[in-house]
Parts: sequence; structure tokens; C-alpha cells
Amino acid sequence: MGQGPVAGIPFGHAWVLDGSTVIDKSNGRDLTMPMQIYYVIGQVDRIGNVIEYSWKEARTKILDYGHWGPWDLETSSGL
Repeated sequence: MGQGPVAGIPFGHAWVLDGSTVIDKSNGRDLTMPMQIYYVIGQVDRIGNVIEYSWKEARTKILDYGHWGPWDLETSSGL
């Protein structure tokens, strides 16, 4: 769920899960925090539009699309 200028708007986003830790390097960030906190802040569980990939699947998507995602999310905002 968006924050700041896009507050309250669901949008496509990608992050890395390392066990129960989220690593988010998007938009110039260097964020590492427990998944439970990240999901509450971002309202991830409420959105219900989460797609998870194995490293093999993610690697294939990265090579196919030429970027680190998100690749398959659909949002009403188109973001």
C-alpha cells in the first residue's frame, strides 16, 4: 500500500524475503526489517495480491524482463 504521495493507493512493488526478514532496495532505500513489521506497515496482507517466486523463478523473470520486478502484479491503479 502506498505511503507518502501515493498513500492509500495499492501499487506494484517487489522485495526480497530472507527467511522472515524483508530486504527492500527499491527507490534508493536500504531497508532491512522483520517481515511481520514490513507487512503491517505496507498492509501487504490486506491487499491480497502477493506473488512469491523461488530464486530460480525470479532469476528467469529478471533475465526475461530485464528488471527486478514486479512482473505479475495487477492493481486497479496500474502502478
